[in-house]
Parts: sequence; C-alpha cells; structure tokens
Amino acid sequence: MKRFPTFLNRRRLGSLIVACLALGPNAADAQIPPQAISYAAPGHPVEPPPLPRFNLEFRGGSPAELVKEISKAQGAPVNAVIADRFEDTRIPKLDLVNVTISEVFDSLERVSQRTVLLPVGMNNYQQGQFGYGFRAVPPISTNSVWVFYSRSPEDESLRPIPTQGLKVFSLARYLGKPEQGLHSVEDIITAVQTGWKMQKISPLPELTYHPETKLLMAYGQEAHLTLIADVLKQLEPPVPAPVHKEKVDPQVMKTLEKSGLVMPQDPPKAK
Repeated sequence: MKRFPTFLNRRRLGSLIVACLALGPNAADAQIPPQAISYAAPGHPVEPPPLPRFNLEFRGGSPAELVKEISKAQGAPVNAVIADRFEDTRIPKLDLVNVTISEVFDSLERVSQRTVLLPVGMNNYQQGQFGYGFRAVPPISTNSVWVFYSRSPEDESLRPIPTQGLKVFSLARYLGKPEQGLHSVEDIITAVQTGWKMQKISPLPELTYHPETKLLMAYGQEAHLTLIADVLKQLEPPVPAPVHKEKVDPQVMKTLEKSGLVMPQDPPKAK
C-alpha cells in the first residue's frame, strides 16, 4: 500500500483545523433548521399528508362545542381560536359522513353566508355580506390553527360609512311675506332642523345661508340632506290664478297684483 508523504498529511490536518476555527466553537453542534430540509424534487414543494376523514354527528351548539366534537370524531385535537365575543354564536345541526375538517368548515361557511340591506341614513340602503365560520392559513394540515370569525348586521363596526357631501338649494321663490304664502329664511331652516331632530340625527348637518344669492348651503351626510328638498317641496308658493280685471273691484285688483296672487290680465284677442 502506497503511503503519502508526511508533509502532505500535516498540511491537510492544518487545513481542517483552520476550517473548524472559522466555523466557531459550536460547529460540531450545529444543526440544519427543520424548515430548510426538503425531500421533494426541485420545483416540487413538499405537500402535507392528507387530512383524516371521519363521520360527524353534531346536534348544534357553540363554536367551542363543534370543535370538541370534531376532535373526538377525527381522533386528534383541533387547534382553534375563538374570541370571547363569538362564544354564543349558534352553529346549526350537522350530520356528515366521510369528511375532512376542511370540508366541514368550508360547508359551514357557505351555509352561513347571507346578504342584508343596511340603512345608510334616510331612504338609502347598502348591501352587506354576513356570515361566520372557521378559517386557517393554507396549506391546511392537521396542525393548522383555525380562527373563528363572525360578521353580523348588528355589529356597528361593519356598517358602511355614510358619505359626506355639500348641496345647494335656491330659496328665492320661497321667500316673502306670509300673506303671500311665502316664508322667511329662519322659518325654513327651523323646519328642516326640526325634522332632523325628530330623526335623532347627531350631529346635525351644517347650514349656511348666503343672502346676496338667496342660496342655502348644506353639508352633511347625503342621506340626511334629502330632507331639505322634501321641506321645500311642501313650501311651494301658490300658483296665481288668472283674474279678469273688469270682474274685480279696481282697489281689490291692485291689492291682489301687489301681493302676487293674480296673474296679469289676459291679452286682448287679435281681431
């Protein structure tokens, strides 16, 4: 058997010593992290083992009771997180055969989904999707942590946020003397604010009157500002009636014309 020269063995030993020193004193104890180990071929991620199948007979109850029944049925505990505010959620009766935990929770989620119209201010509605169920971060495995969620129409935090806006209304045709069937700016604003208070709207929308242009500017939730148009519709001034001057006392006619309660005399017919 041929032997290597002594100087080569020493040089090789020296290289090994230098390499060990470079790795540090704990190089011998170093271990590859478990998540770095992959037994799959390149480009093919490792798939978790299939979920166990089981039969489930659940008589209805809370989310915690459902988790307990699933753990018993599949013969392994279920990792689940249920917030205190969801403990009283009612889960319906379930009678399933040869299912996985993922199939149970997916079906439960689909069954609970519903669409509800939510009021947004006055005479306006917006659709909202509500339901409950368990969700976990994929890929799903026997060690997945399932988190229970619930979206209910009664939850104020889920209601749509009403939009704010500015609307402008002309009051020119509504302003005048009471004997003319018209009103003051103060009377119109008071009527609008009274309606808002009856609806228990808080805070009240902002109102600003511009006297030079006789414009009323309102800022607030758009659904609330529709009340202004409703009030003005009820305050429409009366339509003057046509009156023939020859049939009315001249003094009375002057009063009627001055108050705007009559239309001008009919034009003479062409000969």
